Order: sequence, then structure tokens, then C-alpha cells
Amino acid sequence: MNTSARAANAVRAVVAVATAHGLSAVGASVIKDSNNTVVDLGSSPIVAKVSTTTLPGGGDDSFAREFAVLHHLHGSDAPVVRFSDQIPPGPHEIEGLRMLFLERVHLVDEQIGVADAVRTLERTHVALAEFEAPLPTFTDTLAAAHGLYRDQRLTPALPPEERRFCLAAGDRLLAEFADEAGPPMVLHGDPWRGGNLVATSAGPILLDFEAVCVGPLEWDLSAFGEEAAPFGDPWLFARCLAARSFLVAAVCWAQPGRAPDVDAAAVSHLHLLHQRTLR
Repeated sequence: MNTSARAANAVRAVVAVATAHGLSAVGASVIKDSNNTVVDLGSSPIVAKVSTTTLPGGGDDSFAREFAVLHHLHGSDAPVVRFSDQIPPGPHEIEGLRMLFLERVHLVDEQIGVADAVRTLERTHVALAEFEAPLPTFTDTLAAAHGLYRDQRLTPALPPEERRFCLAAGDRLLAEFADEAGPPMVLHGDPWRGGNLVATSAGPILLDFEAVCVGPLEWDLSAFGEEAAPFGDPWLFARCLAARSFLVAAVCWAQPGRAPDVDAAAVSHLHLLHQRTLR
């Protein structure tokens, strides 16, 4: 489905659910369309996250998992996005699209430093530690990415020589993590700054919990890039940094043309994977 049709379908579904619950959605519009689609309701201080991903490991499973995690975090003091109290948060479903309703946050134009990012993560990890439902491991996520590289039908635009390189890199990383992956904990899974970790008037907060998993601290730290190296085990952090690019590149190569930033990330993380696997 092309971008305009996906966005129109998401907005139409969100407006239908909001209207059915007596909310105004005048001016509803898409504010983010990457792995899923986020719709701002406009005249109501609410956003809806709409499950529009079709990737392996995404869809209903990750969406239901995110709902469960957010429900667990809702009463905590963790610095995370909250469910809206003006409408049942969901999951709602209409026209085959599932959605959650969340409070709109007031974004500010500030860069989040790595120390602040790590502190935000630490507070969230404390709250996540008591989450008891079954969760995938971070290596499950990497294995799913390996499957995207292995099946040419899922990543058709990836050049053959790059496919061979990525498959070999994945084999190496998964073997290394099987030998040593560090103490397991419940992780956000994808707390990258400017995307799922955002600056708000209330301070940094985390969004998008669909990638929650069990793994070592270094897996979450790797989403912050090279700057986060001092906060984790050096060897494990370096491996997680390479694995992060392995995962992001796979997901993006599997969604060609979804959005300009997705296409750019496909290229940039493949380049980073080359650099990071040479260490």
C-alpha cells in the first residue's frame, strides 16, 4: 500500500473510533508514518497509534505486547507516554486496523544528551522489571531480521553481495550472543533519541514499546549510538552496536519506499554494519 493510501486509511479509522466515543477529531492528521502510523486527533489532546506494519515480528503480536506493557507502566512514575483518559485506550479495531489512544505530549526542540537518555532508560527499566508476561529475547528479534535477509522475496532490492555479507554478519552475531549475552533484563528494545525517546516540556520520555524484549542492558544502550559506550560492557556494547545496525537495516530494506527516512536508514545502517563488524 502506498504512503498516501496508508495515511488516509489510518486517519479514517481513527476518526471513526474517536467519533463513536464522542470525541472531536477535527483536523486529525498523520504526524509519523514509519513502522506504524501515528495520528494526531487535532482538536482533542490525543494521538492514536495505528498498527500498519506487516513485517515479521510486527503486527498484532507486538501491538498487543505494547498495550500490555503500557498498561503495566501506566501507574508508575516511569518517564513514558501515557494512555489517554478521555477514551478507552484500546486496542480498538476498525477496517482491519488496530489502534491505541495516548495522551498528546508537548514536544520541545532540544537535543537529549546521552547521560539524560541513560537516566530516562534506567528509570524505565526499574518499572519494567516487574512486568511478568512472556517476552521475546533480543536474539529472537535478530533471528527474525536474519530471516528477512535470507528470503529474497522479503528484501528484493538488497544487492546480492550485500545479502551474503548480512547473512554472514548475522551468523557471527548470533553465535557470539549465544556464548555471552550479559545479565538479562526487561528492555525497551528500541529507545533511539529523536524517535522513540523524545524531548518534551516535562523532560525526556519514551514512546513505542512494541519492541520490548529481554536482553542485556547494552542492547538498549546501543540505540543511543557510539556515545553510550562508557555506560556498558565494552565488548558486549560493540557487538550490540553492530547488531543494532543489522536489525535496522533489515527492517528498512524490507519496507522500500515506505518513507524517506526509512529508505535513508536502510542505506546508512548497512554502511554502519560494514564498519561495526570489522572491529
